[in-house]
Amino acid sequence: MKTRIHLGDDNITLHIRQLRKEDSSTYKLQASLLSTRQELSEHVRLDVYERLTKPKIALSLSSNDNGTCLINATCSVEQIRENVTYNWIPLGQRTKASSEGIILSIRWKPGDPDQYTCIARNPVSNSSYTIFASKLCAGKTSRMSLKLLVVILSSIFSLLFVLN
Repeated sequence: MKTRIHLGDDNITLHIRQLRKEDSSTYKLQASLLSTRQELSEHVRLDVYERLTKPKIALSLSSNDNGTCLINATCSVEQIRENVTYNWIPLGQRTKASSEGIILSIRWKPGDPDQYTCIARNPVSNSSYTIFASKLCAGKTSRMSLKLLVVILSSIFSLLFVLN
């Protein structure tokens, strides 16, 4: 049976197999120089990170009277959130900025940038998930557009009735 930790043939290199999150710690390295019998000591920090899984997105949608869809999207990965950073990046010609953090809050209407990507990063990996505002808001904005159309048509019929 091979041990997880062993010293290399050069007597300098330490090998740790199958690293686990629990192996994260500060280790003390001690060495003795044979020629001078001098003892050397150094503390070395080892941090073990997991590869990130695909982020999960939690959504909250609503709409207001002017046909704007309100989107609140929360991005998260299943792993321990230690040393994980999140960014929301809108993709499109008219977009200028990204949003740092797990929450994206936008007011979206047809013609606005459609694609928003959450990127989760840690020191060893990154993972992303993309949402499309037009798909999320399809029912929300079309209902508002329908209400607006009804109001406009009612106004036109009323105007025609008054003019006759």
